Amino acid sequence: RDGIETALETLLLSTLKPKRWAVIHKQHSAGDEAFRKNRVIFSQKSQAFFGIRFPSPSDWHHAVCWLDQVEDESLPWAKAECIVNMFTSIFLLFEKEQIDAASSVANSNKDGELMVLSGDDILPIVIFVVSRSKLRQMLSFLAYQWELILPDYQTGQVGYYLTVLSSAVEYIKLTSSPQ
Repeated sequence: RDGIETALETLLLSTLKPKRWAVIHKQHSAGDEAFRKNRVIFSQKSQAFFGIRFPSPSDWHHAVCWLDQVEDESLPWAKAECIVNMFTSIFLLFEKEQIDAASSVANSNKDGELMVLSGDDILPIVIFVVSRSKLRQMLSFLAYQWELILPDYQTGQVGYYLTVLSSAVEYIKLTSSPQ
């Protein structure tokens, strides 16, 4: 992104964001409240509860930190970068922990090769990360993000990551009384 695009986006959103955020938040306040209530319960669950095949000794701490940083950013593209960094940190941490535990049979296949994260492995990890996040208005944030992010970002990597994140948030919101 160049300085002109950033300056224009900052100028436009500085006047648009407060009004737009108020409308979005009003539309999603009930969902945000349901999410917050369930997140408190989910935040006390172990990685095993979420069905994470490759638990992280660090509890995916770096990914949680990247997701928490979303609130510190004001521009949609900067928030999207935090989300991309959250996912990147999941992949990098998994790779690092696989290398660190390469001698363990549980972390390698029958040929001793390192395992890889599949799409089915990602969602439980993201649900876990979201449950540990301090973000409170996740549905409002996601609606804001989908509405204001540039169309180029809605497809490809960023769009996929936003979709997985949205799925994780919806799962937490809609799961009543997780055991």
